[in-house]
Amino acid sequence: MSPYAYCNNSPTINVDLDGKDWYMHSETGELYFSKNRDQWQFKLNDRIYYRIGDNDMLGDMKDVTERAYNYDESLSLAQDNGYSINPIQEILSEVSREQPYSTGKKSITVTTGEIEIINEKYGIFPVEKSEKKNFKTDPLYKPKYDVVDYLDAIATGAKKVNLIERNYFTYNKPTLGDKTGSVLGTVYGVMETMTGKHDYRNVRVYKNWNSYLKTTGGKGRMLLYRK
Repeated sequence: MSPYAYCNNSPTINVDLDGKDWYMHSETGELYFSKNRDQWQFKLNDRIYYRIGDNDMLGDMKDVTERAYNYDESLSLAQDNGYSINPIQEILSEVSREQPYSTGKKSITVTTGEIEIINEKYGIFPVEKSEKKNFKTDPLYKPKYDVVDYLDAIATGAKKVNLIERNYFTYNKPTLGDKTGSVLGTVYGVMETMTGKHDYRNVRVYKNWNSYLKTTGGKGRMLLYRK
């Protein structure tokens, strides 16, 4: 694990706090520099910022005392200094239907529906740790199917998905096996399309809960599971 990565949503680096430190708001991935603070975390405008490293982690700030960065600025600054800000916790909603169709001698399978993802927490990692690993999934919602659903599946061959889950991630350096798996996954995806499997699910990713609230007008179905 990087000394600046998050563990249980808290920084794990163990150094003396002497000011001139970098902090991150984990719920948005936004960075904050403070020359005078010397604590592991602090609260500002109802946000809690966690310490991620010392002054030289993301470049020498020289005479700057305090500075806040928005999301895009934070991503750019991290990238310029050899780091990547990545989601480490998300909540995902999927409502979809996989439907087979006969086209004479052949058949095709079409998947339609919607996937929505809200990035709930972020961590910062060395840029070479680009392999995303899902190490935990918590199911939050999965309805019980009734007789009508089963009859529909029998009659049409359709497969329905209706779920909400929370996923947790970390990032590692990709191994040879990871790289090989990525290539094979790409090839497999192309082969599936060539053999008649078509995925038309709409995928929408929200960078944080506020973005989701604004887009859905406060009526999104994942709001019930906001921590």
